[in-house]
Amino acid sequence: MAIRFMKDGRKKPFHVYYDHPYTGKRVTEPFKEEGEAKRRNAQLKYQLKYERETFLPTDHSQADDGEPTVDDVLFMYLRDVAARKKGLDFAESNMKTTLSHLRFVRPVIGHLPVAQLTRAHMREVVQELRRDKTITQKYKKKTIKRKIKGCGQSTINRKISIIQSALNWAEENEVIEENPILRFRVPRGPNNKPGPLKPEEVEKILLAASDHVRRVVIIGIGTGARVGPSELFKLTWDDVAFERNSIRIWSADKNRNLPSRDLDLKPNVMVALRVWREMEAAKGHHGHIIHWRQKSISSIKTAWWQTLKRAGIDRKKRRLRPYDCRHYFISQALAKGADPTMILRHYQDVVDETKRQAINSVADVELPDLSTGPVDLRKKKDKTTT
Repeated sequence: MAIRFMKDGRKKPFHVYYDHPYTGKRVTEPFKEEGEAKRRNAQLKYQLKYERETFLPTDHSQADDGEPTVDDVLFMYLRDVAARKKGLDFAESNMKTTLSHLRFVRPVIGHLPVAQLTRAHMREVVQELRRDKTITQKYKKKTIKRKIKGCGQSTINRKISIIQSALNWAEENEVIEENPILRFRVPRGPNNKPGPLKPEEVEKILLAASDHVRRVVIIGIGTGARVGPSELFKLTWDDVAFERNSIRIWSADKNRNLPSRDLDLKPNVMVALRVWREMEAAKGHHGHIIHWRQKSISSIKTAWWQTLKRAGIDRKKRRLRPYDCRHYFISQALAKGADPTMILRHYQDVVDETKRQAINSVADVELPDLSTGPVDLRKKKDKTTT
């Protein structure tokens, strides 16, 4: 958020611009006087920090007969949740993406009066979400077309659950008489989930990966930590107890009953951590274990796809994700006879010996030379001269 002065002779040369907290789009508001722009800028700063719900869309209308539409109920529900959870992480992060989750849902049912909503409409929504799409976006002043793959079963369930929650809230608050799709169940679609990550694929990925991706893979398959900012990307060198060969994983916010868990580590993971620690000490870095140029990260999506490409893994045939490192740990542990209840509870209330057995049951992978960069595994075209 900032104020920009346009030097092209405009009647309103002072522009206040900011990123909309729910749509993510850049918004610009022009002003004639600098004082007006400064006051609006200060107001926006306050609203973005303390009153984010004021940015929720209001350009929707009820049906002609006064019956609330699905959009009406959805917006009322979101405002109520934002008001009740104002200042919490829910309003800060989840609310920001809720509307974007429904961008392909609302065009199908948003305009319908709730009383006319049927299970047949919901099945149309499910079909729309499963369909592959091509959307047009503006990127760096250019219009580009981007292909979007249809949603999987769990993603569709999540989107439908948002609508269900809004309708349940509306019924409880007497906004509508009843939820017309109360017992709707999302029909099962084809199982497009990739098979488990294989040890030979792990080794290919490690050879082709850059340093921070290698750390994600090795620690991820060695601990089963959630791959993302909630657990794995949160780790710092202070969380590693080298003298005990263990690491402390700080649990995600959803696991409030157990703020952290201490895990014994396999020898090859400890070897990797010691090598990385020496590398970090030489550079004077003492922060996050997984970082990019000494800056913490929140995603490795681009680096991951580049790694798969270098490793010769076709992402269209094998939809491997960073989160599959966690699945690798769980599937290996279960295959070796680990207690399923313990795995599902993420090591809560389980004796240390049981946790140690689960860790040791995961197959070892061959570590590459951790001091080197990725090896390009793509076949290079033979260059011939004539």
